[in-house]
Amino acid sequence: MTNIMTRNGKVLKREWPGIAHLISVGIYVAVSMLFPVIIGLWFDTRTPQDFPVYTVLGLTVGTVLMVYGVYRIIGPYVKKAMQHVPKKVEKIGEK
Repeated sequence: MTNIMTRNGKVLKREWPGIAHLISVGIYVAVSMLFPVIIGLWFDTRTPQDFPVYTVLGLTVGTVLMVYGVYRIIGPYVKKAMQHVPKKVEKIGEK
């Protein structure tokens, strides 16, 4: 979030537009999956083995990093959205 000072001394708070935030989440997902897999591929080319152990390990680490990072990025928005959900939902026909 960026603060902007106006001429009369008021501070305006500006948040990223939704599309920019979604793009940043997409970039985070791509980078967090790509780098561990590339590092795993690099290790697999240096070691003589039949199964790509380090690539699978890189994929696992990348997936864990991706899930945790997206949880941290999206979490505040989910909490904010849940504040607008009614606490008790009445069933149809119940009064």
